[in-house]
Amino acid sequence: MLREMKRIDSIDVTRGLVMVIMALDHVRDFMHSTSMSQSPTNLQTTTTFLLKTPSRIIGISGLLIIFCHNLLQGISIPSNPVVIFITSVLFHTFLMHPTQDFAFYTAYPLIPWLGIMMAGFACGEFFELPSEKRNKIFLKIGLSALLLFIIIRFINIYGDPSPWSEQKSALFTFLSFINTTKYPPSLLFDLLFLGIMLLVLFISERVNNRFTGILSVYGRVPLFYFVIHLFIIHSLMFVMLFLQGFSSKDLLFGAFNNGRPKMGGGVELSVIYLIWAVVVALLYPVCKWYGRYKSEHRENQLLRYL
Repeated sequence: MLREMKRIDSIDVTRGLVMVIMALDHVRDFMHSTSMSQSPTNLQTTTTFLLKTPSRIIGISGLLIIFCHNLLQGISIPSNPVVIFITSVLFHTFLMHPTQDFAFYTAYPLIPWLGIMMAGFACGEFFELPSEKRNKIFLKIGLSALLLFIIIRFINIYGDPSPWSEQKSALFTFLSFINTTKYPPSLLFDLLFLGIMLLVLFISERVNNRFTGILSVYGRVPLFYFVIHLFIIHSLMFVMLFLQGFSSKDLLFGAFNNGRPKMGGGVELSVIYLIWAVVVALLYPVCKWYGRYKSEHRENQLLRYL
């Protein structure tokens, strides 16, 4: 018999913040004028186990994966297609073309993300502690992760396949310093963003206002939000293209193509921010309705995962 758990608002607030920021990235991917030709992190073009395993063992195993998986990045992979497929699924990103019309891209290799999930699973026990005690833990671990990130990143030898370098200004040098690798997530990426996440949890445990209430609406229904917001953004992309004079024969689909024409199309960054705000605002009442529907139909176990 499942034990009824008290909902912890700080998790919903933190998760909701991630959902809102994620929507900006997806609006940019689908609709920004240079998203098909430029990376937003290019500093030359950018603007500013089993459930019975003790959680401590799972957490330590996850941390070992997080801290050590970058050791594999220097190992050369044999040209055997089977070996390439297996290692890409487990350790690194890779684009494969089994046939001319079919592509397979491992954007999220299992092992690096498994380390994050295992560490997160072990952290679940923190939420059974009294609020003040877990707040201190979040603050200490979050600050320690960020301090460790600064030290390892400054040494510039290990932790990320892309070293930082001095740029044309102090601001761009800072951007180079924090420009870490997400695909797959490097040690430094994990330390930076998990450290920030823990600090957000610490703050949201202490702050309860209109803003945190709005974020928690999105955070209560993350998968629902994720699916719906992609459909909305993708649909708006087609509206944008047709308004800009493109026709259906101009649309390209396939690996890394979402329908955008090969040349042209898209809007400026200022419009991207506006569209992002509109999409997030439109989703608020929908997510609020669905969150209420979930709470009123707890007997439907499938709703727990959407």
